[in-house]
Amino acid sequence: MWNKFLEFHERHLARHFGSAGTASTLSLHLVSGPIVGGLFGYFLDDWLGTGPWLFIFLLIMGIGAGFKNMYVDAQRLIKSQEHERDDETDPPPRES
Repeated sequence: MWNKFLEFHERHLARHFGSAGTASTLSLHLVSGPIVGGLFGYFLDDWLGTGPWLFIFLLIMGIGAGFKNMYVDAQRLIKSQEHERDDETDPPPRES
């Protein structure tokens, strides 16, 4: 009986840590997109001698990509939490 109780709680603990991992990547998307876009734009401008135009363009594209990736991951997180709520309807086994 004790093993069933532990298995139940380990399964739910793993789900919560998975959701926390997905939630923590949301902020990384907002930071990494503009950084990568800005760096590519800066080095391409330096290499091609085009001034700040590629930097500005790729920075804006990086910001857009960061928000898009954040939106996709947020939708995935919402779906997984809804799935967890549906699975939590069966109660944990009772200790006896």
